[in-house]
Amino acid sequence: MKWIFGFFITFFTFWLSKRLYSHYRNFITHPVLLPSILIVLFIEIFRIDFNTYWEGGRVFIFFLNPATVALAYLLYKKWDIIKRYFFEIISTVTLSSIIGILIAYLFVKIVGGTEVVALSMVSKSITTPIAVKVSEIVGGVPSLTAVFVIITGIEGALLGPLFLKIFKIDHPIVWGISMGITSHGIGTARAVEEGILQGAASGVGFILMGIATAIFAPYVIWVVELFIKK
Repeated sequence: MKWIFGFFITFFTFWLSKRLYSHYRNFITHPVLLPSILIVLFIEIFRIDFNTYWEGGRVFIFFLNPATVALAYLLYKKWDIIKRYFFEIISTVTLSSIIGILIAYLFVKIVGGTEVVALSMVSKSITTPIAVKVSEIVGGVPSLTAVFVIITGIEGALLGPLFLKIFKIDHPIVWGISMGITSHGIGTARAVEEGILQGAASGVGFILMGIATAIFAPYVIWVVELFIKK
């Protein structure tokens, strides 16, 4: 019966954060971040063994794969529209991936961060399973990369729509792709709130961004380090 405890705590903290987020949309109340903080605090304060919590907490992992696959339904419904812009999407994702890797790596180096932190940062804009693998390949710390991914996703979901509004970007394909390539799955969940086409475009964006970053990251870093050494 241990699983009931972990299941209840996970479900309750997520339900609470959803209620708070519907009234107070900010970084802290986001349904991805707040439950994580509350669960860690609860486990630490009451000295609960993590394995005891995980008996029930891992139940939700079962639903992660079906939820991800469900994004394919949005793509299926809007494929006729998406494929009209496929060249533009591919070129945008490719360029965004290379620029994103460069900015993340160079920013950390410029502000005085270590090489390990810089390498952990380069895959911050792609979904966690791919990001941690890329981090391992380039020499980063996967656990640190996972933190960067979550922070990037939440920031993108909160600030992305604001910047798109400021710059008067309202085309559904552009809107969706922008969210997907900058804030992966969390941004896609936000894009779905805007409409099916935005959600489908965002899903395509975050999938292609993951593939592009996995391909280009080692080579971009190699080239940058080559120039730095010179």
